[in-house]
Amino acid sequence: MAIEDDYIAYLRESKKESILVLLSRAGISTTLDLSSLGYSVEKTLYGVKASGKTVIIESGSATQGVWLLRQV
Repeated sequence: MAIEDDYIAYLRESKKESILVLLSRAGISTTLDLSSLGYSVEKTLYGVKASGKTVIIESGSATQGVWLLRQV
């Protein structure tokens, strides 16, 4: 989904669910737009709380997050 110098964000998909995973090695400031992929956040499983079609990460140090997605 996104690969940058200091972070990677990717989708893990199965027949039953889709998960967004983000890992950073340093502080980041980024916005991930899920609308182009037809998803929105259903539930935050780990990390920064998110909802809707956009995940906003503002972190001064390495961070991670996992979100359960739903198709819209």
